[in-house]
Amino acid sequence: MRRLWLIFANSTRRLTVLFCSSLAIGLVFCLLFTLFADLAPRLSGELSIGYINKDNSAVSVDFERYLGERLNITLVTDERATLESELVEKHISGLIELPEGFGAAVVAGDRSALLVTYMDDYQNRALIDSYLQEYTASLDILAQVAAGNNERFEQLLAEVQELSPPLSVTAFDSELAQKRATRMSFTNVLGFYLIIGFLLALVLANLLYDDRRNGTYQRLRASNVHTVSYVVGTCAAGFLANLSMVLVFFGFLLVSGRGEGLPLGPAFVLCMLYELFVIGFALVCGLLVRGRQALMWIFVAASTIFSLLGGAFFPVEYAPQFMQQIAHIVPTFWFSDAVNLLLADAPGAAASTAASAAASSSASAGNWLVSAGILTLYSLLCALVAGVRFASRDRSHGVS
Repeated sequence: MRRLWLIFANSTRRLTVLFCSSLAIGLVFCLLFTLFADLAPRLSGELSIGYINKDNSAVSVDFERYLGERLNITLVTDERATLESELVEKHISGLIELPEGFGAAVVAGDRSALLVTYMDDYQNRALIDSYLQEYTASLDILAQVAAGNNERFEQLLAEVQELSPPLSVTAFDSELAQKRATRMSFTNVLGFYLIIGFLLALVLANLLYDDRRNGTYQRLRASNVHTVSYVVGTCAAGFLANLSMVLVFFGFLLVSGRGEGLPLGPAFVLCMLYELFVIGFALVCGLLVRGRQALMWIFVAASTIFSLLGGAFFPVEYAPQFMQQIAHIVPTFWFSDAVNLLLADAPGAAASTAASAAASSSASAGNWLVSAGILTLYSLLCALVAGVRFASRDRSHGVS
């Protein structure tokens, strides 16, 4: 046990850079979580549109009512230059202008289009365009019925307004929005962890590679230090160093109280299981790979592929069907699947992400243990490969 502790302490000193990097990244995770959780609810406010009315007709009055009362859109009226400046600065989502004679053109059946200006807000542009097309289509129907009669058209417009069902407005639930933003931020940070945690394990793989090339294994056989003690001590130091970012992040959530409603306990267990796989992967690569450059490219390629297929970049449900099937062979998929299952039963979780919605419809949150078990099997597989490699090394009494 004393030899094991000495190897662990020595490996900890050799991995000082990994410890410092992991702690710094943990602080960055806390910052990202705070930014995401606080910013998201603010982005879900009312839609504001610049509005210039050059047409004094019943159509323009009804159009303002449609936007303000029916769609709850805030109309900002001012000089064109001021509104254009607001649009450039993205304080408003678009600029709508009713040209002079617009109402008369509608009654006459002309396709006099509204003048709408956007910047690069594609999402709001698609939303506003759909509203405008719906409204102008209804005006075309009324114009056909009125057959060019302005009085008849205004009468029909008033009847439609009178027969429209009353609106029921629900107050914006800021508390629920904050909870959803917190869950989404938690998922995003864990996605970053899947990528960065894997890349940082390259430091441990390089340390094992150096020991292999420098003859450390051969000297161990000549001493009274067992190979198992060396492997356990070195990997334990790498495990603790790489897990430091998670300890900082989860500690921040507990101390600040921002982790309320989040499955911190099970999620931390998942992070430990994933870390075991990462350390096992680093051990195997450190034992088998013959070049430092090849070692680096293996980690970069594996991290990219695992993260892409496992849902760290985007929910797996958004990927093509064949990628969804392939994703089941990577450990990151099972980590993400377990996290989604844990969040599925939380209030409002189904609307927070597409992955959570899919998880809540497929199984209860208790089924995360299945995904955790599969993640454990990946760790055991890496340990088995490393054990076979050490056994063959002991039989051959050689160093590759």
